Amino acid sequence: MNRERELAKAFVDLADTYAPQFDPLYLFTGLVRGCQALLTVDAAAAMIADARGTSKTMAATDEEAAFVQLMQLQTGRGP
Repeated sequence: MNRERELAKAFVDLADTYAPQFDPLYLFTGLVRGCQALLTVDAAAAMIADARGTSKTMAATDEEAAFVQLMQLQTGRGP
């Protein structure tokens, strides 16, 4: 499959997560897996911040990526 088709499939897969019983964790899991595949990276994770600025890791492709996100949260460093 060429890159354009892979990208289009990733967007369709993400759009398919919007349903009456929407689960944000399913969306974030699909997002990090799609990023890992499309960007040819070893791992990916998604972090969000609430209105108070508190950050939280929503999904990670593996335990190592989740650990890196945790360290970034605890030290106040990172993206």
